[in-house]
Amino acid sequence: MARIRREPNLLDWAEIEELGDLERLKMVLEELPDEGLIDVLEEERKGRRDDYPVWMMWNTLIAGIIYGHPTIESLRRELLRNPSLRRICGISGIDGIEGVPTKDAYYRFFKKLVKHKDLVEEIIDKLIEKLRGELRDLGKDTAIDTTEIRTYARGKKEPEESADPEADWGVKRRWEKKKEGKLYEVIKRWFGYKLHMIVDANYEVPLKYKVTRGSRSDIGQAKEMVERLEKSQAWMKIEHLIGDKGYDDGKLIRDLWEREGKKGKNKIKCIIDMREMIREEDDGKVIEIKGIGGNIVSGKCGEVYCYDMGRENRRREMVYGGFERERGTHKYRCPAAYYDIECENEDRCSIKGSRYGRVVRIKMKEDWRKFPPVARNTYKWERLYKKRTAVERVNSRLKKMLGLGDLYIRGKKKIEVRIGLSLIVLLAMGLAQVKRKGKEFAWRSLVRAAG
Repeated sequence: MARIRREPNLLDWAEIEELGDLERLKMVLEELPDEGLIDVLEEERKGRRDDYPVWMMWNTLIAGIIYGHPTIESLRRELLRNPSLRRICGISGIDGIEGVPTKDAYYRFFKKLVKHKDLVEEIIDKLIEKLRGELRDLGKDTAIDTTEIRTYARGKKEPEESADPEADWGVKRRWEKKKEGKLYEVIKRWFGYKLHMIVDANYEVPLKYKVTRGSRSDIGQAKEMVERLEKSQAWMKIEHLIGDKGYDDGKLIRDLWEREGKKGKNKIKCIIDMREMIREEDDGKVIEIKGIGGNIVSGKCGEVYCYDMGRENRRREMVYGGFERERGTHKYRCPAAYYDIECENEDRCSIKGSRYGRVVRIKMKEDWRKFPPVARNTYKWERLYKKRTAVERVNSRLKKMLGLGDLYIRGKKKIEVRIGLSLIVLLAMGLAQVKRKGKEFAWRSLVRAAG
């Protein structure tokens, strides 16, 4: 009897939920490569009052994110009532509640972190480097998406007049289907920023992030983020970039594919859904093929059809025959020959003596959106596109479990640092869990903040 290989349960949160909050905090603090940041902050403090040591302030701030505290006052209340938490964070038992940093001390410390934002991002890069040794093919399949980040300021018609002039109004539109089958548009507006995120689509590891004003487009940031990721992680070889309709752009698909040889960059295949096209000429557009008289046409979403020019004038979808990398073409076969169907156009169109019938090659440059490196009408494209939801799950963890959905700060730099701290916690806990369990797919049972 054949054996059935059972995959590990990728969404099993039971093991991590059994851990206490303090144990989660210990796991994170043990994995943080934060020596560079701490050394710089301690050097700057030399010769000044040292009522609250730098490393203790840093530990309590990390604890506040793990415990899901939205404000400094909420974190301070937790420290005042929880002696075990104070001890793990480095507050002396002799000092007791007197050793808990003041509100002003935290504000000054956070300003220091904003000043050294590059060192915060360096910790993120180091954690990703460590995960490289634990997870196979990290960064091979990547997904990109955006999510809204609301600032703690009332939005006004003119953003410059608000308490956070760096923020802006963001809009997201999507179409949903009612029970009766009718489509209706859902419009979501917010005042604040947009978080652009690239994650590993297999392991749900955040790899690179960027914060922009809420009104900035998704497409405009994608190529730059890919290049920044490759610069910070030179070992990473991205093979696929997966995105929703917001990234549907022929220039982006072309640029990421045609960049091979430029400073050692590799080709990247974009797996991007297409926007709904209203123009009727997109369905049935004639593709000029040498030696074939105008009976090869393309559909709205990259399908390729041929017309039986006989009495029926019937349209049949051609059979996909594979991608030819060196030629930059997709190959399609005659459906009549493949399915052994009678076709009145066979003598004029097909090759005599060939059981394959007419073979048509279509170049990607015919239309980069319709004919990307991975053909849209294939199982491979569908399989890869399903991985796009990985970035949505990462965004959900950051907002619901690590507090990004309920921020009480404003200003682009402060929000960037706050997001960076959440990513540090997420990556460190994932690294600790993978090491503890000794298996790759433990990554998905990452974080469970105190409810």
